[in-house]
Amino acid sequence: MDYPSILEGSDCHVSRWEQRDTVLYALAVGMGRDPCDANELPFVYERGLRTLPTLATAIAHGAGARLLKGIDYRRVVDAERRVSIFRPIPCEGEFRTVTSISEVVDKGIDRGAIVTRETFLWREGEDQPLARIETTSFARGDGGCGAPSASSRPPLPQPPERAPDWISQVATTGNQALLYRLCGDRNHLHVDPHAAARAGFERPILHGMCTLGIACHVLVRDVLSYRSDRLTSIAARFTAPVFPGDLLDVRIWREDSEIYFQVVAPEREVEVLKVGHALISPV
Repeated sequence: MDYPSILEGSDCHVSRWEQRDTVLYALAVGMGRDPCDANELPFVYERGLRTLPTLATAIAHGAGARLLKGIDYRRVVDAERRVSIFRPIPCEGEFRTVTSISEVVDKGIDRGAIVTRETFLWREGEDQPLARIETTSFARGDGGCGAPSASSRPPLPQPPERAPDWISQVATTGNQALLYRLCGDRNHLHVDPHAAARAGFERPILHGMCTLGIACHVLVRDVLSYRSDRLTSIAARFTAPVFPGDLLDVRIWREDSEIYFQVVAPEREVEVLKVGHALISPV
């Protein structure tokens, strides 16, 4: 990685998103499994179609990837995502992303580097952005690049030191990664057993952004009674992979306008998302 040059410039991309893409995203993060559920039908049916806030991450998938000059992509993993929603994400339209590298942290030779991209999402023809997305990647092969050794970004807040206010259990499906990859992330790691093995996994893993979408679905369902427009931010750190078919426990704490959450695969006793944090607007 050439540290000085990676901070230069920005990347702009325009894409088209259709209602069918919005429906596919909702299905891919587990909505609509009961076709008679009147609360979930609006997220998977084109009449009065509604959106989850994390749809912004699918629309913006790959934004700014071209800015990562000289990074060893074979050793890059998703580390963290922070999503701020300024207005509800439309279910269709032309969208524009503008991305820049906001921070690089050098952990040292043989320890990797942390790279954060900042992306703003607009609907074409509108002046105000819909969302801001911070994508943090762990570039395991790029330590010693000469960047600062400490981050200036505030850490995600820890959950309260008490038992969760409630725990929601979600079963992922064996084909969930096959479905989610149709939302844009076609990385072979999520579908090809040989690609997964080369990366050190026993089998294909679920997309981290699908796991975050599942958590968002649970928060919208169990905390906000499907008022998805009230969720104004969501963030979490990715700490372990989910295998399609895993049972997940979403542990939730609520304190006024703040929601804290963790996602655990209890059968493997592994925490897959930690320091999850969301903000909600008043009713």
